Amino acid sequence: MRIHIFLSLFLSSLNHALAHYSFARFLINDTITADWQYWRKITDRQTSWPFYFYDRLNKDIRCNQLVNTSWTDVETLKIAAGTTLGIGIVDWVWGGRVISEFKYIWHTGPAQVYLSRAPKGDIGTYQGDGEWFKIGEYGWKDEKHWILDGCDETGKSYAHCTFWMNYTIPLTIPPGKYLLRAEHLFNDYSGVNNTQFYHSCAHIDVVGPGGGVPGPTIRLPEGYVDDPGTDFTEEQAYYTWGEKNLTGYRNAGPTVWKG
Repeated sequence: MRIHIFLSLFLSSLNHALAHYSFARFLINDTITADWQYWRKITDRQTSWPFYFYDRLNKDIRCNQLVNTSWTDVETLKIAAGTTLGIGIVDWVWGGRVISEFKYIWHTGPAQVYLSRAPKGDIGTYQGDGEWFKIGEYGWKDEKHWILDGCDETGKSYAHCTFWMNYTIPLTIPPGKYLLRAEHLFNDYSGVNNTQFYHSCAHIDVVGPGGGVPGPTIRLPEGYVDDPGTDFTEEQAYYTWGEKNLTGYRNAGPTVWKG
């Protein structure tokens, strides 16, 4: 009996922990890139047992808690302007096998992708302390559901779950090397500093005709200090005592630049 109770508690806690995730791969033209090939690797704690990030006022809100302070070992993905990228999470490996149930973007909530151009094209040492502009976002679908509606609601099968967030590189973006920042917010509880941030940064080199002027832009963490989109009201929170209504929510950050 004790073994059964222990096992149940362990599996329950494992299921909860495995709901945490790290973005670390691309899907391009039906090809999935290797984990971390183009992404800045975050700390072992974040990699082997991914965990959310709460502190939006910390500079690590840019690219998460990273292993290094320079990233010359990270490959840079060359991509044409106008291309659509899928962004997915790192595989969970437990006991020597990939746990297929946890290859999804597990939580509900809004998401977005930002780009920041590397000064003088030096992507390997760029800290992300420059200007960021947004190229796409996922928000609410209706009063009770997000477009990214998660896998953790009781009674649902995995059929509805999402492997990828998809974003298009604007056609008129100035060519050059950029940090790409993918971010998903879990609306855990209402109030200040109760939001779980799941975010990572990748290196891309955009080729194309250019001609556009990206904007509006923000800096991080400064742009998130008073942004209402980084918190959730009682009616927008996942755990709520009242009626859920997501329609008053506006995504964090500036408006999307489409080029």
